[in-house]
Amino acid sequence: MFRFQSLNVWEKSHLFTKEIFNLCDDFPSKFRYTLVPQLIKASLSITNNIAEGSGRSSKNDQNHFYSIARGSTLEVVNMLLLIKDMNSVDNKTINKLLSVGEEILKMLYSLRRNN
Repeated sequence: MFRFQSLNVWEKSHLFTKEIFNLCDDFPSKFRYTLVPQLIKASLSITNNIAEGSGRSSKNDQNHFYSIARGSTLEVVNMLLLIKDMNSVDNKTINKLLSVGEEILKMLYSLRRNN
């Protein structure tokens, strides 16, 4: 097992990313070449930066990558809010994802603060 896999925030983010992938499968075709790639890249960036940060030797380096993961989480949240405003996907699904995004942000803040 890799160190990052033991982090609760990585596990939650990993599941979040999988849910984003599933959500993108159901998007209207008008989003296929614009919003979908950006949403997937940003969600992948969350877990990638948590993983990379966990492998850094200094606390400053780790916190830098955890900070980038927070930014990527906010990027995903921003796109989910747009999708919600456009009524393109079921609001219940979007609200659930927004709630998970908020949890991830809190966990990343706590991870940085306690690092």
